[in-house]
Amino acid sequence: MKQIANADARPYVARREPFKGNNLWGECRMTQGVLSTHDYVDWEDSSELYVVCSYGVHYPMWIYDFLTGQWFGNYDKYSRTTSKHRTQTQPCEGTSIRWYDTQTMLDLMVYGYRGLASRRILYGRRAA
Repeated sequence: MKQIANADARPYVARREPFKGNNLWGECRMTQGVLSTHDYVDWEDSSELYVVCSYGVHYPMWIYDFLTGQWFGNYDKYSRTTSKHRTQTQPCEGTSIRWYDTQTMLDLMVYGYRGLASRRILYGRRAA
């Protein structure tokens, strides 16, 4: 993973390339898969995500789901530094972003959008 200055992170995010900044990074990861109606995980339905985090996996700022072609952004405030990280890494102008709270972003990071939607359908949680 390439070490870069935080101010140089936006082009890496736009290209969805792994990078490591100062308390900031972007990486590709696989989801856990989709739950079937029989309560088991179908690992063949896992998908790839690009995730940008600030200070740890507890605060994902941006997630790109390759399966849906959609960017997701975290609208919760965390700290002044994390707000600066978010400004430095925001996907390109004109990009469609769906905004969620931190807990939903954490769920997205584990299950992806399709997995999150299937869990909410099966278990009656708030729809994404």
